Amino acid sequence: MVTRYIHHYIYNTPSPWRMLLIAFVMAMVVPCHAQNNPYKINDQLYQMYVKAYDKRQTAAGRDLSVHMYRKAVALNDHKAQLLALTIPLLYYYNMRNDNNFEAALKALQDKALQYHMEQYFYYGVTNKVNYLLNKHRMYEALTYIQSMEEFAKKNHHVYGIYSGLNTLGMVHMVRMEIGLAADFYRQALQVAQESMTDQDVAPLYRKISECYEELYRYDDMLAYAQKGMSVARTVDSKMRLLHNMAYAAFMLEKYDVFNSSYKQFEKVIGRKPESDSKDVNEQEMSILNLLYEKRYDEAKHDIINYAANSRRQYRLWIEYNRLIGDYEEMTKAQTVLYRSRIKMQDSVRSNNFMEMNARFINQKLEFENQQLEMERQRLLSDKQTTELKNTHLKLANTQLTLRNSSLELRRAKSASDLLRLSYDNKQLEAEKLLNELNNEKAQKRLHDAILLSAFAIGMLVLIAVGVYIWNRRKLMKRLRNANNSLERNNNELIEAKEKALVADRVKTVFIQNMSHEIRTPLNAIVGFSELLSNDDGEMDKETRDDFKTRIKTNSENLLMLVSDVLDTAQLESGTYNLQFRSATIGEICRKAVAAVEVHRPKDVSMRIETDVSENFIVHTDVKRVVQVLVNLLTNAEKNTEKGFITLGCSSTANPGMITFTVTDTGVGVPAEKSEEIFKSFTKLDSFKQGLGLGLHICRIIANLLGGRIYLETTYTGGARFMFAIKA
Repeated sequence: MVTRYIHHYIYNTPSPWRMLLIAFVMAMVVPCHAQNNPYKINDQLYQMYVKAYDKRQTAAGRDLSVHMYRKAVALNDHKAQLLALTIPLLYYYNMRNDNNFEAALKALQDKALQYHMEQYFYYGVTNKVNYLLNKHRMYEALTYIQSMEEFAKKNHHVYGIYSGLNTLGMVHMVRMEIGLAADFYRQALQVAQESMTDQDVAPLYRKISECYEELYRYDDMLAYAQKGMSVARTVDSKMRLLHNMAYAAFMLEKYDVFNSSYKQFEKVIGRKPESDSKDVNEQEMSILNLLYEKRYDEAKHDIINYAANSRRQYRLWIEYNRLIGDYEEMTKAQTVLYRSRIKMQDSVRSNNFMEMNARFINQKLEFENQQLEMERQRLLSDKQTTELKNTHLKLANTQLTLRNSSLELRRAKSASDLLRLSYDNKQLEAEKLLNELNNEKAQKRLHDAILLSAFAIGMLVLIAVGVYIWNRRKLMKRLRNANNSLERNNNELIEAKEKALVADRVKTVFIQNMSHEIRTPLNAIVGFSELLSNDDGEMDKETRDDFKTRIKTNSENLLMLVSDVLDTAQLESGTYNLQFRSATIGEICRKAVAAVEVHRPKDVSMRIETDVSENFIVHTDVKRVVQVLVNLLTNAEKNTEKGFITLGCSSTANPGMITFTVTDTGVGVPAEKSEEIFKSFTKLDSFKQGLGLGLHICRIIANLLGGRIYLETTYTGGARFMFAIKA
C-alpha cells in the first residue's frame, strides 16, 4: 500500500528541473525583506521597494517601481534605481512576455554597468537563464551563459565568473548531469575562496553535497556538508547543512556522527524537530531520529505523510524497510525509485531532443531561405545578362546612327562653305557701311563731349555742396560721441569712487575685526606671561600648568588668525601654484584627523567612515586638501558639544569625483545661510573666535582644484559639508 502511495506521489509531482529552478531563483534573488534597510538607501525609497517587491507579480507593483525609480533619480540614489529596475524584470518574468522581459533586462544591465554595480548585471543574467529554461530553451541558455562568461572575463568581473559557474552548475543539475554540476559548483567555490573572501560559500558546499547525494556518494556528501558547516553564517544554511550531514551519516551507518548532527540541529532551531513542521529539513530530521531510536511505527506514519521531495521520501522508505528487514518491499521501492529517475532523465533528454530538433528545423528553414535567395540572385543575374545584350544591340544601332550622321555632316560642311563665301561678300558691304557710320559717330561724339563738359561742371558743384554737408554732419557726430564719452567717464569715476568707499569700509571692518580678534589672544598671552614671570613661588603647579596651557592655546589661535589672513591674500591674488603629488585616501584622512584630535571636546567622538579603499590613490595638492578637511573638522569641533564627528569618503556621491564629507551632531547651519557662510568675514555666531575666513579659504581651494564644496541642506542631525575633488 505504501509503495503504491509513494509511486502515485512521484508521478504527480511537478518535473524536478522545475523545482530546482524555483529553488535556485529563490536563492539567487536579491533579499528584500530584511530589517533596518539593509541596502543603505533612502528610507522612504526602501519602504517603496518593499511594497513593490511584495506586489512584483502584479501591474500595481510594476507601476510603484516606476514611481520609485523616478524618485531615486531625483535623489541621485544609484542603488535604489537598480533595485527599482529589478521589479519590472520579475513582473515580466512571471508574465512570460519575451519583448518586455528583454527590455527590462537591458534597462537593468545598462544601469548596473553605468554605476559599476556588476552584481545587479549578473542578477539579470541569472533571471534570463531561468527564463529560458522555463521555456525549455536549454541550448540557448547554455549559449547565453557562455557569452556572459566571456564578457565577465574580458571585463575582469570576478563576481560574473563566479555567477556563471554557479549558473552552469544549476543548468547541468536540471539536465540530470550531476557529475558536471558538481564540477562547476567546485569551480565556483574555488573562485569565491581565492578572489571573493567576503562571499558566503556555505550554499555552494550544500549544493555540492546534494550532488553527491544524487550520485549515492555519501562519504563525499558528508565531507562537503561538514566543510560548509564550518563556514556557515545564516540559520537557514546551518539547518540545511546539518540535515545533509545527518542524512549522509545515517546512510553510512555512522550513527555517532548522525546523533551529533541531530543535537546541533536541535540547538540551531531551539527545540526538537517536529514531523508536522512546514520545513522539509526539520521533517526529515524528525523521521531519521525516529528510525535511529527504532520507533519504526511512528517513522512509518511520518514517511507516508511526508510530502516534501519524492526521491527523499522513497529513500527514507527504502531505509525503513531495510531496518525492519522487509527486503521484498525495499526491493519494490528501489525499483520504482530507479524507474522514476530513468523517467525523469528520459523527460530531460526528450526536452533536449525537442529543442535540438526545433533548432535543426530552424536551421533547415534558414538553409532553404538561403537557397531561395541564391535562386533569386541567379534570376537577377540572368536578367542583368539580358539587359546587357540589349545594351549591346542599342550600341550597334547608335554606331550606325553615327555613321549616317557623319555623311550628313559632310553635306552640311559643303553647304557651310557656300554660306561662308556669301558671308564674305556681305562683310565687305558691311565695312563700307561701317565707315559711313563712323563718320556720323565722330560728329555725334563732339556734340556729346560739349554736353558732358557742362554736366561735369554741374556735378562738381553738387559734389562740393554734398561734401560740405557730410563734413558738417560728421563733425556733429564726433561732438556727440565726445559728449557721450565724457558722460561715461564721469559715471565710471563715480562708480570707482563708490568702490573705493566700499573697499575703505571693508578695510575698516577688517582692521576692526583683526584688532579685536588679535587683541584677545595677545592680552591673554601677555597677562598670563606677566603672572608667570612675577611668580615669587607662591603659585601652585596646577595653576602654573593651567596658565601655560592658556598661553599655548591663545598662541595657536593667534597663529591660526594670521595664517588665515596670509592664505586668503595668497590664494585671492592668483599667485599660488598648486603642488600636485600622489597620496592615498587613508593618508589624507589620517593627517586631517591627527591635526584636530587634540582640540576634540571630551563628549565628542571622532571617526572615519569610507566606502573607498584606504589604498585608493588620488593625484592632487595634498597639503591644500588636508587644509580644507582640517578647517571643516575644526568648525565641527567648535559647534559640537556632544555626539560624534565623522570624516567620510565616497566615490558615488558625485560620479567621477572623490567626495569627502564632514558630518557632526552640533547646532547645524540654516539652509538659507548655506552660501553666505562661504563669504569672507562671515560668522553665524559673532561670539565665536575667528575672522570668518576658514570656509572662504576652503571655497577658493576647491575652485583651484577644479572641485566644489557645499553644505548638504537635506541633513538635519547637525551639519554636513561635502568637498568633491577630481578622482
